[in-house]
Amino acid sequence: MAEILLYPPIVFLTVFLLVWLFSKLTANFAPKANNKPEGKLAPYACGEEYTGKKVNPDYNSFFPFAIFFTVLHVSGLIIATLAAASVSWVTAGFAIIYIVSVLTVVAVLYAK
Repeated sequence: MAEILLYPPIVFLTVFLLVWLFSKLTANFAPKANNKPEGKLAPYACGEEYTGKKVNPDYNSFFPFAIFFTVLHVSGLIIATLAAASVSWVTAGFAIIYIVSVLTVVAVLYAK
């Protein structure tokens, strides 16, 4: 019977109820907030008035790097897996074809 108290849903509900009870008991000690003080929602930058600017991020240089990173890491994983496979001419041929195709993809990726 005691082990039922260790099931995650029971533990979650128990802790949730304890925190809720603690929150209700100590709610009177919290300071009362004003409804909307002046400037609460205004942006703040070291005491200066801040006029926000809309930023348009440019990912043109990010995506080629991300694809390059992904291609090289996946190719490293494939080549490491082929190295652990049984050695045969077929496996070596697949490895060479794969390496050539990865180099072609990387060359096409950075060709302008």
